[in-house]
Amino acid sequence: MLKHFDRTTSSATDKQIQEAIRQEFTKLLREPAMAERRTPLELLHDLSAMKRRVQAGGQQPAELSMTAEPDTSHPAPPEPPNVGSFQVSEMIGERWEWWRRLFVPTVPARSKILRLDIPTVVTGPRGCGKTMLFRRLSERLIVECGEVIGLPTSGRFVAFYVNANDIADAFAHFPEQPAADDEARLTCYANLCILADLLAVQSAHMGQSANRTTDALLVHVQRWLVPDADTTLIEGEDRLERYRTILEEIKWKFPSRVNNDLFPGYADLSQHRWLPHFLQQAPQFCPWIGGRPVLLFIDDYSTPRVAPSMQRVLNRLFLQRSPHFLAKLATEAWSTFIPEDSSGKNLEDGDDYQLVDLGEESLFLGESERLVFLNDVFSRRLEADRRIPRGDFSLRALLGRTSLSKTEFARRLRESSHSQSPGQQPAGVSGSQRRGRSRARVLYWGEDVFSSLWSGDTRTMIQLITDVVDQASEAAQHTPMTSPITLPVNEASQDRVFRNRGGEWLSSHERNAPTQPNRVQEGLAYLQELDPKYQLCGEYGDHLKAVVEAFVAAARKLLLGPTYSILEGKTRREVPRMAFRLEIVDEFRIDGLPREIYRDLIRYGLFIRDNRGKSVRGTFVPRLYFRRLLLPYSALALSHSCSG
Repeated sequence: MLKHFDRTTSSATDKQIQEAIRQEFTKLLREPAMAERRTPLELLHDLSAMKRRVQAGGQQPAELSMTAEPDTSHPAPPEPPNVGSFQVSEMIGERWEWWRRLFVPTVPARSKILRLDIPTVVTGPRGCGKTMLFRRLSERLIVECGEVIGLPTSGRFVAFYVNANDIADAFAHFPEQPAADDEARLTCYANLCILADLLAVQSAHMGQSANRTTDALLVHVQRWLVPDADTTLIEGEDRLERYRTILEEIKWKFPSRVNNDLFPGYADLSQHRWLPHFLQQAPQFCPWIGGRPVLLFIDDYSTPRVAPSMQRVLNRLFLQRSPHFLAKLATEAWSTFIPEDSSGKNLEDGDDYQLVDLGEESLFLGESERLVFLNDVFSRRLEADRRIPRGDFSLRALLGRTSLSKTEFARRLRESSHSQSPGQQPAGVSGSQRRGRSRARVLYWGEDVFSSLWSGDTRTMIQLITDVVDQASEAAQHTPMTSPITLPVNEASQDRVFRNRGGEWLSSHERNAPTQPNRVQEGLAYLQELDPKYQLCGEYGDHLKAVVEAFVAAARKLLLGPTYSILEGKTRREVPRMAFRLEIVDEFRIDGLPREIYRDLIRYGLFIRDNRGKSVRGTFVPRLYFRRLLLPYSALALSHSCSG
């Protein structure tokens, strides 16, 4: 039977049941001792109990009669958990305890993101926590893990989660100019994804509380998904799980099937109006929704993965104005979201949706707020790492604190650079300068410096701390990797990690490809018509890196150049110039190749865009802030967000 099980078209519950049968039930069927064998009726009871356990999230109910081995369908990491475990939230899977342990409710701008009166487009650098937020607050995880303690919005809404990559995978060759049938198929598939998550939540509710699925939901799902000739059920078969399996089969075969051969409800689900109509009826189908507003969390909604032509069609579905649901879209940057729909309507920030940039929000957090959030992130992770001494799991205990003002830190950078010989002074970002920087007298270390490197990129900060702990553990070669390290970690070791990680991160961007390759080629060809000698600085990723290097060279020149004076009362102070941002002082109108480079500098997080900007000749012009992670590698000051 197991040989004929098709995992590609099965629901998550089906896969867990299959794994449980393979690991536990097979052992019983092959039991050689007659005394240990079960009767057919006992085996049926065991199968039923196994299903209930899986639906309950792997917890074994009291009435389970079989003596089973521990649930290993989602084994723990092969190594002991450490501060760097599960940096990518998708890898947590259905390990519910880790979701409860790692999620931090004090996400910056959470109240803006979760507003219940306007759709939201959430942007931010990779690893800033968009997926973690959407997944943890989705109803499926609320059922499995419980409400989030400490989040004021808990219980105020019910949210369904869809990863847009699943939609993109089914439409890998979606046309740039879609026909009406193309738009209908894409709309239908997106509606199927939402229906699939609602049914998954219903299944989880059944597993946790044994709430029976309403006949109204089952009747409607059957009418949409099941042909009239295929409505027969095996005695005792769970209708909900049967329909979930059918739905996954429909999705799997969707790209290769013609419209009329898909499923009975195709004509209904291919319309934009099906979604608000369905969600209006959903509280009757699913009493656990109650009177709560419905949110749709649409994750990874970024070009080029979700092509511009796909986004226009999906925007018309997700961003339609309806009293029955609100969409929350997560995308890499403002430039990876297409603000228009397939009807030709331009979607305006503040009217059709609200743009919330987590990178930008992090720029303007106060120092104390930054530390509170980062300590909340790392206290949970440090506690899970056996190498951290038991007791204080704060960043201060791990890293110490410099307690230097940013101005004093900048002064010391200047003094250090002026005291070095010309061969030691860093002139720009290049491979040849690393040795000189490693001899710099000013060290980047401490919780205050660490928090100043955060640009919303929480995953990168986890990697930094992981490197710090790993190096501290390796330095004590006489102790095993699980033995406690000495705290706080050595200052020079922290400095080395902070500098090297920034250099490695910047070098990784040499592989970046343009978001819009055709536009880049067209722009390059146009510039070469004007100047045949014009070339990019290597490949496209090399060119993006060269832009960063040019900024660093200019910022270093300002830092080491003349200071400026400020008057505080009767005292005049000389202050170093701590360049941290790019600010347009003239009109900002770019097109062609410069526009594509500008967009990709933001998309890849090399610079953080401040959408608040400033007014230039009556027009708001956005500022660009340098990625803070690169400050140690570039030997730049730990600038304030307002530094020019």
